[in-house]
This record gives sequence, structure tokens and C-alpha cells, in this order.
Amino acid sequence: TVQEQLAAVKEQPEDMVVRSKAFRQLNTLLQNYLTQNQSLQYIRISGEDIDIDTNTVWAEKLPDDTRIRIGQEATAAEGRVCWFYQEEPQNSVLAVRSIRRIEPYWLDTLGVAVISVQIDQLVQSSNDFSGRFGESYYLLTHGEQVLYCSDYFPEGIDTELENLKEGEYTIIKSGGKRYFALTGVIPDYDWRYVQLILYDDMYRAITDSVLLYVVVVLFGALLGTALCNRLVKRLITHIMSLIHKMT
Repeated sequence: TVQEQLAAVKEQPEDMVVRSKAFRQLNTLLQNYLTQNQSLQYIRISGEDIDIDTNTVWAEKLPDDTRIRIGQEATAAEGRVCWFYQEEPQNSVLAVRSIRRIEPYWLDTLGVAVISVQIDQLVQSSNDFSGRFGESYYLLTHGEQVLYCSDYFPEGIDTELENLKEGEYTIIKSGGKRYFALTGVIPDYDWRYVQLILYDDMYRAITDSVLLYVVVVLFGALLGTALCNRLVKRLITHIMSLIHKMT
């Protein structure tokens, strides 16, 4: 495991064989994990006397002072994941946490893991239903900073978005189209998200269903009236025939 390899390097920092073995195993482990998760851009693990990057080019875009700062915050969080927005690579956030040895009498920090996550891929993979109701759009903000915005996000609805109440479903209009809107806040990180789903198709489906229902009811009423009239006329004719025979 990651903890075992980092612990081995920490305990034997001068042993180059241990260091080389740990580097190979950790690098293979991270590359395999990166391949299996399309929403990740790169992974970096920093331990005592060992650093491993799955993509050196992207990892170097993170300034040293930022790397030190987020490492200190992750260590202070004692294993809790900390999230940081990163402008480069574009549309990505950093998931940072300290790696701790969990053994009897051992709870020391072995290093820090930094994972760069592509927000657009993360949004798409976490919303499997996103294509079932037609067009859908997402907006993720932190204060005034826009962390993610879907392509072709509807314009001219700033006022409507500001008036959205957390957890409540609302229908808003923009550019002659209707959108099913929902907003909320991701706990602990104060990230606000807005989801819009094109409502026109659903609205037309509901309208068509209501129209079909009305047509069926009217047809049933007309048919019932016609049948009743025919039945009444036949009864009257039969009664008049009996009266005529009795007289």
C-alpha cells in the first residue's frame, strides 16, 4: 500500500534499494489508478525524501509556495480532504489530504497526496441522468469566482439565478426557453451549484398529455351522450308502440 512504501522510506531514508523499490511500486500504483479514473489529470505524492508525479509538466504548474501552503493545510486537517481551486490546468480543483500511518501506536504523517480533478469530467460522471431529459447545464461558483460553467450556459438570467432558493425547484425562462432550475451549496466548502435542465420538451409532453386527456374525456362524453340519446329514443319508441297496441 501507499502507507507501507512511504513508511519504509521514512524509516530507512538512506537505503537506496528501499527508496527505489518504493518509487517503482508507488509509480505503478498511481498510474494504474489514474488510468481507471478519467476525471483525474494527475496525482502527486510527497513524502519524506520521496516525491512522485504522474505528470511532471502539470505538477510543475503548481507554484512552490502554493504547494507548501496546501500541504500545511492538509496536514493540519489530519486526514480530512481539503479542496483548492486551480486555474491551471483549466477547470480543475485539487483534492489534498495527508497520508497517515494507521497502526497500533503509530499515527504519524507520512506524506501528502495531491490529486488534480477535472471539474467538467467530474460533473459529467457524477450525473448519469444528465442526458435523459434533454439539454442540461451546470454552474459551480465559490463566492464571486466561477469554478465551472457548462458550454452554452443560458445568458441573461443573472437575476433569476440570484433569486433561486436553496433546495427548491423553480422554472425560469431565457431566450424563449423554459428551464427547470435547482441550486444548493456543497457542505463544508461553500461552493454553490446551479443545475438547469431544458424544460420545453417536458412542458410539451405535459401539454400533449393534458390535451390528449381532454380529447379523450370530450370524446367519451359525446359518445356517452349519443348512446344515451339513441337508447332513450328506442325506449320511447317501444313504449309508444305498447301504448298504441293497448288502445
